[in-house]
Amino acid sequence: MEQTRSGLFASDNLVGVNDKNELGSCDFDGDGLNDFFLVTGQTWWYSSGGDKPWVYLNTSKKRRAEVTLGLFDGDNRCDVLVDGIIFPGGMPQQIPGNMPPLGGGVVSAVR
Repeated sequence: MEQTRSGLFASDNLVGVNDKNELGSCDFDGDGLNDFFLVTGQTWWYSSGGDKPWVYLNTSKKRRAEVTLGLFDGDNRCDVLVDGIIFPGGMPQQIPGNMPPLGGGVVSAVR
């Protein structure tokens, strides 16, 4: 697997995906400015302000049309909603019992 200059990996992505249809925007880093959100068909990424290197968020085969971006857990950072489940900051959910020590994120789910 070879990493490109942008931080994205050249492999593990779908061939023939029109990435213009896979872009969204929302504030993932909490600086008050919208960031670009990219779905590759295998992974989720964001670019701060749309002009910084891409940062890996999560592994998911969901396409852009299948996810909703918004502020769902009250921390003023963009979250990703998929099939009724909130992914805080677009990151993988924490499993109860495996919660990080003090200062860890909030786990939320919409039922």
